[in-house]
Amino acid sequence: MRILSEEQAELADPTEIHEVSVSILTPNPDNSSIYHVQDIENPDLQGLCQTMRDMGGNEEPITIAPDCEIISGHRRWAAARQIGLPLLKCVIDRTAKTREVRKLKLIIHNMHRRKTRVELAREIIYWEEALDGFLKYAPGEMRIEIGRAHV
Repeated sequence: MRILSEEQAELADPTEIHEVSVSILTPNPDNSSIYHVQDIENPDLQGLCQTMRDMGGNEEPITIAPDCEIISGHRRWAAARQIGLPLLKCVIDRTAKTREVRKLKLIIHNMHRRKTRVELAREIIYWEEALDGFLKYAPGEMRIEIGRAHV
């Protein structure tokens, strides 16, 4: 399914891979606060651009929230924008509705990433902030919310 608007994304099947317009995707604001944003001239990012150019897109879908905010795949999104791809393969994570859940998902999706000590420290701070956000719920509600977030 091609998704060209946020309204279509809200209604899309979360179990399928969708092609989403690059122009409606937005970065998670916490991503640049936690992780070093790579310059487009970075050799690793240039390599990703070349791979995506050769393949005609992204092989691994990025993960987005229903409102098209990126949870995982900021580098692939940057590469797609750099090489002018109109669409990216995406999966929609319907559990990523609150800022707290999105913070946790962002960190979980980046567990494999090689990080600096500063990035690791920022992850800890964001992890604690996200968990503190869950404390506003009564204990039963908190278990349900965390359960939906797969944390």
